[in-house]
Formats: sequence, C-alpha cells, structure tokens
Amino acid sequence: MSRIRFGAVMRNVFKWYIAPSEAELEHAWNGGILTLDANVLLDLYRYHAKTKDDIIKAIGYFKDRIWLSDQAAKEFIKNRKNVILSSGKVFSDSIKNLEEASKALTQAVSLLKNQRLIPRKIISDIESEIPNCINKAKSEIEKAMNDHPNYLAHDPIFEEILSLFDRRVGEPFASEILNEMKAEADRRRKEKIPPGYLDDGKDGDGPYGDYFLWRQSLNVARERKLPIIIVTSEQKDDWWESASGKRVGPRPELLKEAFEYTDNR
Repeated sequence: MSRIRFGAVMRNVFKWYIAPSEAELEHAWNGGILTLDANVLLDLYRYHAKTKDDIIKAIGYFKDRIWLSDQAAKEFIKNRKNVILSSGKVFSDSIKNLEEASKALTQAVSLLKNQRLIPRKIISDIESEIPNCINKAKSEIEKAMNDHPNYLAHDPIFEEILSLFDRRVGEPFASEILNEMKAEADRRRKEKIPPGYLDDGKDGDGPYGDYFLWRQSLNVARERKLPIIIVTSEQKDDWWESASGKRVGPRPELLKEAFEYTDNR
C-alpha cells in the first residue's frame, strides 16, 4: 500500500494561502517591490502635516525599490486638484458637525432635567462645559483651516511624489493589447472576479482602473521575480476578505492569482 503524504502536498498546493514565514516577510520588506494605489497618494492631501511627512518618509525608505503603476499615476494626476479642493470642505463640515453635536447634547441635558434622581450638579456641570468644549474645538479647527496650505498655489506634496517616483513609473499597456485588457476586465466584472467588479458605476475607463493597476503590478513582480507589496486605502469587498463583519485579509483569489502568475507572494 502506498503511503500518502497528504500534509506535505497540501502545504505545497496552498502555499499562496499559508501565512508567510518571518524569513519571507523579511525578504518582502527588505528586497521586494513597494507600489501604491492612487488613493494612498491622494490621501496625503487629507492628512495632518506630521502624518503626511511620516508616510512620505516611509515610502522613501524603500528607495530604488518603489514603483508606481501607470494606472495609479494617471489616477493621481486626474484626481489631485479635486481632492485638494474637497479637503478644504472638511473644515467647514467639521464646524457644522460640532454645532449639530452641541444641539444634540443640549437636548440630552434637557431630558436629564426630567430625571429627579439625577443630582442637579451633574446637569449644571455639563451645561457649563458644553459651550467651552465646543467653542475651543471650533477655534482649533478654524486655526487649522487658516494654517492649511494652499496646495493649488504651491504643492510640496506633488514635488515630493515627482521626486520619489522619478524614473520609477510603469509603462501603459501597449496599444495592441489595450482592448484585450479591457475585454478581460469586462469578463472578470461579469464573473465577479476581484478586483474591480464593484466599479461598474464609474465613468469612462473607471471600471477598468482596479484591474489595470492589479495586472500592471503583477507584471512588474513577474518581470523582476520579486515579491510585491501593494499599499491601498481601498475599502471595497472586491479587494478584502471579510468574516463575521471583520476584514481578515486580502481576497484569497488575489493571493492565489498573484502567486500563480508571478511565482511570488
């Protein structure tokens, strides 16, 4: 009777799914490619200055191992000014939210007044503190708004990105295979193959964006024979696996496709 080495075979067949070892993680961080989705670059305009500086510093740590797909670069350029303008709206929206919170707290205190078992001091303390807290928060938000850079006039973030990714941006799909790539993206959307099948509502070439970024990233990993780290702030379920309402990791289909196509994680 032949002996079945089930454990060994299973480990090899599902290597793409098994958590990487410490040595594999170290190889990825110290020798792999780092690439970013456009949303990560656009988020730099939405962060506080220190957070923004920390992220740019972290990207720079990878030096000549950073690489930006043509798709991510195009989306960044296309959406940059809109994000800059919308970031300014955050301050006015925050002040409005504070005013709404103040009204809600005032109503809650009015309800407390009807509860005779509640000590009056608690109510008076809250009533005196609410205006102070709200006014202080509004003042700090207004200061942050006044201090916020006018990135349309002078944009050091853009200059940093241009410098970081100088000669490190991928090529677009060749014209002779572009229609083929679009057809493949259409097929995957119809069959709900991640990523990108939740992008049907986007305009123009938007529905192809996620797949193009994914395919271009896998292409460079395959070409260089290296693991690739894809950083994204994407939240949709066509990128992430969820269980019991919690995000538990990348979609298994993506892990499997990446491993089989590139022979790397």
